[in-house]
Amino acid sequence: MQSFSPPPRPAVRWQQDRLRDVAFTLSLQQTRRLTCNRRYIDANAMASLSSTLFAEFFGSDVRYVNTPEGAKEYHDHLTDRLHDDRRRVVPWLDSIRPLKG
Repeated sequence: MQSFSPPPRPAVRWQQDRLRDVAFTLSLQQTRRLTCNRRYIDANAMASLSSTLFAEFFGSDVRYVNTPEGAKEYHDHLTDRLHDDRRRVVPWLDSIRPLKG
C-alpha cells in the first residue's frame, strides 16, 4: 500500500469559503450562541479519519486525489460538508426550532 499525504487545499476555494464564513459570522447574531455546541476532533483523530477516507472511499488512488478535482472532492468529504452544514443548515434549523445544546 502506498503512503498517503493529504493534497493541499485549493487556495481559491479556501479564500472563497473564508470570505463567506466572515460574512456569515458578521450577519448572524445566533452564530455565537450556536458555536458553543460544536464538537471538534484532535489532530490524531483527523489523521485517522483522513487515512480511512483515502483508503476506503478513494481506493488508494493517489493520482486522482492529487488532481484539482480529486483534491476538491477529498476536502469536500473530509471537512467542507461539515462547515457548510454549520454555516447554513444549523442556523436555519435553529431559526425554526431553537437548538439548546
